[in-house]
Amino acid sequence: MEFIALSFSAIGSITQRPEKVVGMHFFSPVPVMNLLEIVRSLTTSDETIEQMKAVGERLGKTIIVANDYPGFTVNRVLVPMLNEAIYLVMEGNTPEEIDQGMM
Repeated sequence: MEFIALSFSAIGSITQRPEKVVGMHFFSPVPVMNLLEIVRSLTTSDETIEQMKAVGERLGKTIIVANDYPGFTVNRVLVPMLNEAIYLVMEGNTPEEIDQGMM
């Protein structure tokens, strides 16, 4: 699976302050979903990460820090799982059985 994504490291490389460039991946719908991925570029400072964690905490989010690679953490794990679910349907399992198994 190939992800098409903006690289925060690439964005940071053309700025005057690459240590301040960070990604914040909110999940949809934002008011309902508690998870927030903070994405560290190759040059993001620890101070910037801590500041963004504080922002996420003020928003009431559960925070994980991901490195800057396509799919970050959650989507990188999610896509193979979805592919396997599709294979299970192709092999005769019902979508309802798969959904129940994933609950």
